[in-house]
Amino acid sequence: MNLGLFNRMNLKESSESKGMYSEWTSLSLAIQQSGEDTQSVLEKFGLPVSKDITVALVHQLASNLGITQPAEPSHLSSDKDVQWCMEVICFGLSLSLTEHEAIKDCVNVYCEWLTALLPNPKICVPQPILDDPNLYSRKMISHLHYLFVPRKGEGNFF
Repeated sequence: MNLGLFNRMNLKESSESKGMYSEWTSLSLAIQQSGEDTQSVLEKFGLPVSKDITVALVHQLASNLGITQPAEPSHLSSDKDVQWCMEVICFGLSLSLTEHEAIKDCVNVYCEWLTALLPNPKICVPQPILDDPNLYSRKMISHLHYLFVPRKGEGNFF
Protein backbone atom coordinates (compact mmCIF):
# COMPACT_ATOMS: atom_id res chain seq x y z
CA MET A 1 0.00 0.00 0.00
CA ASN A 2 1.49 3.34 -0.91
CA LEU A 3 1.89 5.93 1.83
CA GLY A 4 -0.35 8.55 0.17
CA LEU A 5 -3.26 6.11 -0.06
CA PHE A 6 -2.65 4.98 3.53
CA ASN A 7 -2.71 8.59 4.78
CA ARG A 8 -5.91 9.39 2.83
CA MET A 9 -7.63 6.27 4.22
CA ASN A 10 -6.52 7.04 7.73
CA LEU A 11 -7.56 10.68 7.40
CA LYS A 12 -10.99 9.65 6.09
CA GLU A 13 -11.45 7.15 8.90
CA SER A 14 -10.19 9.60 11.50
CA SER A 15 -12.90 12.11 10.63
CA GLU A 16 -15.55 9.39 10.95
CA SER A 17 -14.30 7.10 13.71
CA LYS A 18 -11.19 8.69 15.22
CA GLY A 19 -8.62 6.74 13.20
CA MET A 20 -7.73 3.33 11.97
CA TYR A 21 -6.64 2.00 15.35
CA SER A 22 -9.25 3.65 17.55
CA GLU A 23 -10.80 0.31 18.48
CA TRP A 24 -7.57 -0.97 20.04
CA THR A 25 -8.17 0.84 23.30
CA SER A 26 -11.46 -0.99 23.66
CA LEU A 27 -9.65 -4.29 23.19
CA SER A 28 -7.29 -3.57 26.07
CA LEU A 29 -10.29 -2.58 28.20
CA ALA A 30 -12.01 -5.85 27.25
CA ILE A 31 -8.93 -7.80 28.36
CA GLN A 32 -8.77 -5.92 31.65
CA GLN A 33 -12.45 -6.63 32.30
CA SER A 34 -12.33 -10.26 31.18
CA GLY A 35 -13.43 -11.39 34.62
CA GLU A 36 -12.96 -14.60 36.50
CA ASP A 37 -12.00 -16.76 33.54
CA THR A 38 -8.47 -15.32 33.67
CA GLN A 39 -8.19 -14.94 37.45
CA SER A 40 -6.78 -17.47 39.83
CA VAL A 41 -8.52 -18.94 42.86
CA LEU A 42 -5.37 -17.97 44.78
CA GLU A 43 -6.47 -14.32 44.60
CA LYS A 44 -9.11 -15.22 47.20
CA PHE A 45 -6.48 -16.07 49.82
CA GLY A 46 -3.83 -14.02 51.57
CA LEU A 47 -0.75 -13.05 49.60
CA PRO A 48 1.81 -14.94 51.75
CA VAL A 49 -0.02 -18.26 51.40
CA SER A 50 -0.78 -17.75 47.71
CA LYS A 51 2.79 -16.72 46.98
CA ASP A 52 4.25 -19.75 48.78
CA ILE A 53 1.97 -22.15 46.90
CA THR A 54 2.79 -20.49 43.60
CA VAL A 55 6.55 -20.40 44.08
CA ALA A 56 6.66 -24.07 45.13
CA LEU A 57 4.45 -25.30 42.30
CA VAL A 58 6.03 -23.35 39.45
CA HIS A 59 9.51 -24.32 40.63
CA GLN A 60 8.49 -27.99 40.51
CA LEU A 61 6.88 -27.61 37.07
CA ALA A 62 9.87 -25.69 35.69
CA SER A 63 12.34 -28.28 36.98
CA ASN A 64 10.72 -30.92 34.70
CA LEU A 65 10.90 -28.85 31.51
CA GLY A 66 14.35 -29.87 30.35
CA ILE A 67 15.90 -26.41 30.52
CA THR A 68 18.56 -27.24 33.13
CA GLN A 69 18.25 -31.03 33.17
CA PRO A 70 16.69 -33.68 30.90
CA ALA A 71 12.97 -33.20 30.38
CA GLU A 72 10.51 -35.56 32.01
CA PRO A 73 6.99 -36.46 30.89
CA SER A 74 4.36 -34.42 32.69
CA HIS A 75 2.57 -35.92 35.67
CA LEU A 76 -0.54 -33.85 34.88
CA SER A 77 -2.93 -36.33 33.32
CA SER A 78 -6.36 -34.73 33.63
CA ASP A 79 -7.94 -31.48 32.49
CA LYS A 80 -8.67 -30.66 36.12
CA ASP A 81 -4.97 -30.98 37.05
CA VAL A 82 -3.83 -28.79 34.16
CA GLN A 83 -6.49 -26.15 34.78
CA TRP A 84 -5.57 -25.88 38.46
CA CYS A 85 -1.88 -25.53 37.62
CA MET A 86 -2.75 -22.90 35.03
CA GLU A 87 -4.65 -20.91 37.68
CA VAL A 88 -1.58 -21.00 39.88
CA ILE A 89 0.66 -19.96 36.98
CA CYS A 90 -1.77 -17.15 36.16
CA PHE A 91 -1.41 -15.88 39.73
CA GLY A 92 2.37 -16.27 39.51
CA LEU A 93 2.51 -14.02 36.45
CA SER A 94 1.06 -11.19 38.54
CA LEU A 95 3.44 -11.53 41.50
CA SER A 96 5.62 -8.66 42.58
CA LEU A 97 8.74 -8.19 40.48
CA THR A 98 10.81 -9.11 43.53
CA GLU A 99 9.64 -12.66 42.77
CA HIS A 100 11.32 -12.57 39.36
CA GLU A 101 12.50 -16.19 39.58
CA ALA A 102 8.94 -17.44 40.07
CA ILE A 103 7.71 -15.20 37.24
CA LYS A 104 10.49 -16.54 35.01
CA ASP A 105 9.47 -20.11 35.87
CA CYS A 106 5.85 -19.32 34.99
CA VAL A 107 6.90 -17.94 31.60
CA ASN A 108 9.19 -20.91 30.95
CA VAL A 109 6.40 -23.38 31.73
CA TYR A 110 4.00 -21.64 29.36
CA CYS A 111 6.64 -21.31 26.62
CA GLU A 112 7.34 -25.04 26.77
CA TRP A 113 3.65 -25.95 26.96
CA LEU A 114 2.94 -23.77 23.93
CA THR A 115 5.06 -26.19 21.89
CA ALA A 116 1.84 -28.23 21.80
CA LEU A 117 1.02 -26.09 18.76
CA LEU A 118 4.10 -27.36 16.94
CA PRO A 119 4.29 -30.59 14.90
CA ASN A 120 6.66 -32.13 17.49
CA PRO A 121 5.76 -30.85 20.98
CA LYS A 122 8.15 -31.29 23.88
CA ILE A 123 7.81 -34.32 26.13
CA CYS A 124 7.03 -32.13 29.15
CA VAL A 125 3.69 -30.94 27.71
CA PRO A 126 0.77 -32.47 29.63
CA GLN A 127 -1.51 -34.81 27.66
CA PRO A 128 -4.67 -32.70 28.09
CA ILE A 129 -2.87 -29.79 26.40
CA LEU A 130 -1.76 -32.07 23.57
CA ASP A 131 -5.36 -33.25 23.18
CA ASP A 132 -6.73 -29.70 22.80
CA PRO A 133 -3.80 -27.35 22.12
CA ASN A 134 -5.88 -24.48 20.72
CA LEU A 135 -8.06 -24.16 23.81
CA TYR A 136 -5.18 -24.29 26.26
CA SER A 137 -2.94 -22.04 24.16
CA ARG A 138 -5.60 -19.32 24.11
CA LYS A 139 -5.85 -19.52 27.90
CA MET A 140 -2.07 -19.36 28.30
CA ILE A 141 -1.77 -16.37 26.01
CA SER A 142 -4.54 -14.56 27.88
CA HIS A 143 -2.73 -15.30 31.16
CA LEU A 144 0.52 -13.87 29.78
CA HIS A 145 -1.25 -10.52 29.76
CA TYR A 146 -0.57 -10.35 33.52
CA LEU A 147 3.14 -9.88 32.81
CA PHE A 148 2.35 -6.40 31.54
CA VAL A 149 -0.20 -5.24 34.09
CA PRO A 150 1.25 -2.67 36.53
CA ARG A 151 1.78 -4.17 39.97
CA LYS A 152 0.35 -2.48 43.05
CA GLY A 153 2.93 -0.74 45.20
CA GLU A 154 5.65 -0.78 42.57
CA GLY A 155 6.82 2.49 41.06
CA ASN A 156 6.84 3.40 37.41
CA PHE A 157 10.19 2.83 35.75
CA PHE A 158 9.46 4.94 32.67
